[in-house]
Amino acid sequence: MGTFYTGDHPNPKARQIINTLSKVFKIKPSQFASLKVEKRQHDPFKTLVVTILSQNSTDRSAGRAFEKLEEVIGGISPEKLSAAPVQRIRNAIAIGGLQWHKAPALRQLSRTILEQYAGDLDQILSKPFDEARELLMDLPQVGPKTADVLLVTSASQPTIPVDTHVDRVSRRLGLAPLKGGYEKVRASIQSLFPRIKYHQVHLLLIAHGRAYCTALRPKCPTCPVRKYCPYPRKTRPISKRSN
Repeated sequence: MGTFYTGDHPNPKARQIINTLSKVFKIKPSQFASLKVEKRQHDPFKTLVVTILSQNSTDRSAGRAFEKLEEVIGGISPEKLSAAPVQRIRNAIAIGGLQWHKAPALRQLSRTILEQYAGDLDQILSKPFDEARELLMDLPQVGPKTADVLLVTSASQPTIPVDTHVDRVSRRLGLAPLKGGYEKVRASIQSLFPRIKYHQVHLLLIAHGRAYCTALRPKCPTCPVRKYCPYPRKTRPISKRSN
């Protein structure tokens, strides 16, 4: 990505962190299920479906579940999903997990979008950000993170979705407070960067959370932004014992 941000910045540490991460990680759509589907198909409904499949799942598993679902029901659309038997949907998405909950939720979501918006999510995404976000969160299975992913990915709206990686990494690096919920974390991160960079910040923090700042045993000794990190429980290098 090269240098991410130059010039004056309200938080020099935030600038240094994100500039470093932008040099370390080469972001590719194939690494993110929602971005991959959006880039290939340009269909916000399909992007929404794969985003829901990625809830409490990995992007790889969600992508495989999406492809299987597309194969099984002959393409993903509100019309086809709303008409598909729940058991058929469930079997198709089982590889992504939580199929017992997600299958009926996806069918209900499809029917709601058909009934309220004639199957056209652009009726929501074309509205101002706050209004669009509220309408999305009124849909079944769509919370703030899923709404934000769809808004930034399919509508280029200015928001930073806070998934488990973004939440963990931003708190550890001091980009967000240690206490506070989703909206507090989102607002904190967004206050540090230009609106046009929100999507890149989101993707870079996820990449860092996957590669270095993992949940159980972060790779602190080799972390590229270690010197900027105030996290008090850093892991230490494993000492080599002589035989």
